[in-house]
Amino acid sequence: MKTFRILSLLSVIGISLLLSGNAFAQEKGQSKSYDEVEIKPTFQGGSAQDFAVWTMGQIKYPEEAKKAKIGGRAYVSFVIDTEGKVVDVRLLRGTGHESLDNEVLRVVKSSPDWTPGEVKGEKVKVTFVFPVIFKLD
Repeated sequence: MKTFRILSLLSVIGISLLLSGNAFAQEKGQSKSYDEVEIKPTFQGGSAQDFAVWTMGQIKYPEEAKKAKIGGRAYVSFVIDTEGKVVDVRLLRGTGHESLDNEVLRVVKSSPDWTPGEVKGEKVKVTFVFPVIFKLD
């Protein structure tokens, strides 16, 4: 029986891609963008790499895609809000196969809460881009 791998590009190109999002704080009703986040959001007390490990443990390769021997790379963006919730989950670029794309979205949307990021002592929204590769061996 063929095995499969679900890879995160984090292991290939480093955590910096995941952390290259923007931080947003509310200032007089408008969003202000920051170039740097003083305190980055953390996932379950750890790092963004811990989120990658958690995600890979949650994703289930869809049977339909497995049978058709379909793989691909998906990029999903999401925001960690000021309460640590994962919100605004969006598929930036899909694999070209609906079941794979839906699986990535399902898992990211089900993420446990994070500890929010901060700028100047104020909790801020932080956007992440997360790549996932589906590959059959």
